[in-house]
Amino acid sequence: IRYPKVDKTQLFNLKDDPYEMNDLAADANQADRVKSLLTAMRGQQKLYRDTASLMLENTRGGGV
Repeated sequence: IRYPKVDKTQLFNLKDDPYEMNDLAADANQADRVKSLLTAMRGQQKLYRDTASLMLENTRGGGV
C-alpha cells in the first residue's frame, strides 16, 4: 500500500496476518520486496497511463 500524500508505505503478510496488524514495510529484511513492489506498481501505472506520483511531492516551493 502506498500513500504518497503522507509519504507512507505499508506491507502486510495477508496469509499470516489477515487483519493487517503487523506492518512489514520498515523491516530491513523486506527492503528488496518493497522496492520490487514499487517498481511493479510503477509498471502498472505506465500500462494504464496513470500519472499520479507515488512519492511525496515538495509542496513548499523553493526548498528541498
